[in-house]
Amino acid sequence: MVEEIAPVAASVATSYTNKKVVTHIYDSDKEGQHKVVQDVYLTTVYDAQGRISTVTTAHSIDYLV
Repeated sequence: MVEEIAPVAASVATSYTNKKVVTHIYDSDKEGQHKVVQDVYLTTVYDAQGRISTVTTAHSIDYLV
């Protein structure tokens, strides 16, 4: 008996990552300086076994300029 074999392309998971950076600038207590806050969001979308799933990570960076 011959069994059907799934195509290789159908069994390989595909994914992509989207990066979004949101920047806010605030006045600082120090004269002539500003506080910069950047929120970084990474969203990964992947297809595993015919199901679309997403994972989002976030981190924040702040500094004075």
